Amino acid sequence: GGEDRLYRVGACPRDVGVVSGSSLDRAMLTRPICARGTAAAAAAARYSRAGCHAAAPLLYARATSQRSRALSKAVIHSPVETDPAAVHPPFANYAHATSVPPASVFLCTSGQLGIAPDGSVPASAEAQAAIAFQNIGAILAASGAGLQHVVRLNAYVSGREHLPGYMRARDEALRGLPKTASTLMVVSGFARPEFVVEIEALAAVSSSAAASAASSAASA
Repeated sequence: GGEDRLYRVGACPRDVGVVSGSSLDRAMLTRPICARGTAAAAAAARYSRAGCHAAAPLLYARATSQRSRALSKAVIHSPVETDPAAVHPPFANYAHATSVPPASVFLCTSGQLGIAPDGSVPASAEAQAAIAFQNIGAILAASGAGLQHVVRLNAYVSGREHLPGYMRARDEALRGLPKTASTLMVVSGFARPEFVVEIEALAAVSSSAAASAASSAASA
């Protein structure tokens, strides 16, 4: 945390929306805010060069903030408690299953890698996983949701030595939130050799909250 990063998460077709990444906690990820200070000037310059209106980040942030407010308290899933005599307890901080009510709306992310918006890729699995969770949070925020709505994770690492780093990043990103169902796999590698972690998420929100968020976005 503490560093300003710009996340492109929607608005302009060529340099899509910008929110500030100065805070990497769940509140930031579920309540996008516009870039400010020097970051705002840099964003405006990029939008100008791309032929987009410089106010696009502000408009995007306002619309997304309205969607996020509509969903920010709509945590609807719960971990399923299992009998240790019937099934071995989870090995780490996850649930064997999560339950969501009928008429839930699911949001599915593509697998996210540990690559920052500027293209940089840290070396460690923990740092890559932290960026991947930031990316997932920003993607969910573009739909008015957040990490608190994640009901399942599929994660992949390229070696067993990366398991502890991934789990530390996961536990930090989801700290204080309901446990999710989770699968963690060791694979032979990814599209580029510097990547050691990939994470995909399934989130759930109530259909009524999703409709409210869509209505807020339409009136923005």
